[in-house]
Amino acid sequence: MIKLVRVLLVLVVISFFFSVAAQASKELVVMTKITPPLVSKTDNNYIGYSSEIWQEIAQRNNYITNWKQSGSVDSLISSVENGDADLGISAVSQTAEREKTVDFSYPYLSAGLQIISNKSSLKISDYLRIFVNSGAIRILYVGIVLILFVAHIYWLIKIFTDKKFPKNYFYGVWEGVWWASVGLFQADYGEERPRSRKGQFVLIIWLFISLVFLAQLEAVVTAEYTADRLRSDVSSLTDIVGIQVGVVSKTTGQIYAENQGLNFIEYSKTSDLLEAVAKGEIEAGITDAPIIQFYKSHGGKGRVQDGEVLKPESYAIVFPLESSLRKEVNSAILEMEADGTMSRIYDKWFPNSD
Repeated sequence: MIKLVRVLLVLVVISFFFSVAAQASKELVVMTKITPPLVSKTDNNYIGYSSEIWQEIAQRNNYITNWKQSGSVDSLISSVENGDADLGISAVSQTAEREKTVDFSYPYLSAGLQIISNKSSLKISDYLRIFVNSGAIRILYVGIVLILFVAHIYWLIKIFTDKKFPKNYFYGVWEGVWWASVGLFQADYGEERPRSRKGQFVLIIWLFISLVFLAQLEAVVTAEYTADRLRSDVSSLTDIVGIQVGVVSKTTGQIYAENQGLNFIEYSKTSDLLEAVAKGEIEAGITDAPIIQFYKSHGGKGRVQDGEVLKPESYAIVFPLESSLRKEVNSAILEMEADGTMSRIYDKWFPNSD
């Protein structure tokens, strides 16, 4: 009987040690990239939205984290793919192309590529661009076509009815342009109208200036020159076509710019791109929306403005293909979403987000 009890005690002890061993901490190599506010480093500690998300996941799964730092998202993904790290987390967008070589967790942040532009006062070229894209330019085109059309009608009638009318085509049409312009504006100069062609030319220029003024007034009425439009003169894809925009090398921002045929300049670091926009070295840039929102309210406050989200994207944790860790991490992400932890961390790092 005593022997039996001893055997049972031994089995209980063995089971206990196996249980402890099963629950022992896993030591993981986690690759990251400094990208505020997602990942930053103070002293020997990594902080930021993505860092805090991972720390919560690690705590729930009893992981020990050994951080390693990469210089780019591309090299981060390569390190995970090659087995130099167990996983990677930073501002890494989940794309179909990347899923060919690595696996991703469930998304932990909905983001996207967004435009960031300089908030300096508008230049003459900015007003011109707004004018060209407004209804005013269309009115001007219609006015020119109407004047030329009526001028030719006038010329054809006069050469058959007025023997003193200039037979030269250009002189004759010029008279028609003068007549059509006066008629368009419902002006009647009678005998006081300029007799010389130079005087007529000057007056026609003045009439066209008046037309532009009226067109501008129409544009204001139709809200083309609202305060919001003036503050966000570079805010959409249409606005950045034809200007040079900044992107970060080997990121989804660069891929997007290439696919859209944009004129772009590459920066090796996101911080360099943001500062270039803030200093006015370039008019606009394309990078991740959370980074822009954080920079806009911190280092770039009052110097930059955000624009349109060009392409929705999601951030996720990167794993080697068929990693056993993926299931554990996904379970933790679902738990964090259900118990409100994900929202709490988001509100901490993005307090002013809509």
